[in-house]
Amino acid sequence: MSTPPAPDAPSLPDGLLLECLVTTLDADGQVHLAPMGPIVDPSFERVLLRPYPPSRTLDNLRRDGAAVMHTTDDAALLARAAIGELTELPATTPTPDCRGAILSDACQWRQLSVESIDDSTCPVQVVCRVSGSGVLRDFVGFNRAKHALIEAAILATRIDHLPHEKILAQVAMLAAPVDKTGGHAERDAFQEVRCFIENRIREGLR
Repeated sequence: MSTPPAPDAPSLPDGLLLECLVTTLDADGQVHLAPMGPIVDPSFERVLLRPYPPSRTLDNLRRDGAAVMHTTDDAALLARAAIGELTELPATTPTPDCRGAILSDACQWRQLSVESIDDSTCPVQVVCRVSGSGVLRDFVGFNRAKHALIEAAILATRIDHLPHEKILAQVAMLAAPVDKTGGHAERDAFQEVRCFIENRIREGLR
C-alpha cells in the first residue's frame, strides 16, 4: 500500500544525488547496510530514497519508517557494499533514539524518518525528512582514484541494464586514475570490482 508523496517531494532536477551508505534495521534488530544514491534537497532537510524491489532496505523502511544515511570517503567500503563482497559489517553505534545504526567510521550521518512511500513507480520513491544528524570525522578530500572506484562499482550494478562492451570499456578507462592516484585500498577494491564485473559478464554469456 502506497502512502501519497508529499507535494514538495525532492526530485532529480531540484536536488543533488549523493553516493551514500544507508543502514536500516531488520525485524530482528540486525543492521542491514546498502549503498544508495539518494537525492537530497538544497537545504538537506528532505531526502528521496529510491530502492528497487525486492529489497531488504525497502522492507525495513516500510516496517520501521527509519534509516540512517551516511557520507564517507571510504570508497573501498562503498564499492564492496555495491557488489556484495563485504566480509563483515563495519562497526556501528545506535542512534540517540535507538531506531537506527550509525557507521562508526563514517564522516557524517543523517537520521531519516519516512514521510511517504510511492510504489507505483520503479524504483520505489521513499520521501524522508532528516530528523537528526552528526559529524564523526573530517572528510579526507577529493581523489580521482576514489571517484573512479565508485564509478566502477556503479557499473557493476548495471550489468543487466547496459551493453557489456560499454561497461568493460568504461572499466578499462577507470583503471588509469586508480593506478595513478590510488593507494592499496583503492587498487585492491578496484580489482575486486573488475573481477566481479568480468565474472558476471562471462557467466551471462554461457
